[in-house]
Amino acid sequence: MNQRTICRTMAAILFISMPVAAETSRHHGAHVHGAGQLNLAVEGKLLHIEMTIPGHDIVGFESITSPEREQQVDQAIERLQQASMWQLPTSAQCTLLSTKAGHSAEAHHDDDHGHHHDHDSHLDFTVSQVFECNDPKALTQIEARLFERFANSESLTVQALTDKGQMSATLKRDKPVLRF
Repeated sequence: MNQRTICRTMAAILFISMPVAAETSRHHGAHVHGAGQLNLAVEGKLLHIEMTIPGHDIVGFESITSPEREQQVDQAIERLQQASMWQLPTSAQCTLLSTKAGHSAEAHHDDDHGHHHDHDSHLDFTVSQVFECNDPKALTQIEARLFERFANSESLTVQALTDKGQMSATLKRDKPVLRF
């Protein structure tokens, strides 16, 4: 009898906490202006970069409400895709193999009922790039050019995975270099 009650309580707890966890992770960090997220992985000669940045940091707004804004977003995507967004050690001889950038605002355009608190209409930019480095041993650091190019961006929270293991760091305007 007791056993069954315990199981039921556990199930209830799990049930309650699960949707909450899903909610928080979905909105996690999406709302912080100035804070982007960067995931890096070095795998053999390949350097994978994935970055997510709030629209506000890049274009200064968070919803695409006009053709002009649409155009600014397209221009920003072109800039974000450039290999020169990152300064890599010359001796590592890295070349950009693939790059794609996009944004998350398949915007539920704000309707007239004041429903513009819908988190999903928040503009996030995503960039994913792969570099191939002929001398990966020389790949000891990466410098983000994000801050000098986009005035609103203030920090990038980094998760990096290299042969040396996993590390996390925060890059800022006055500290744009990550050393592994």
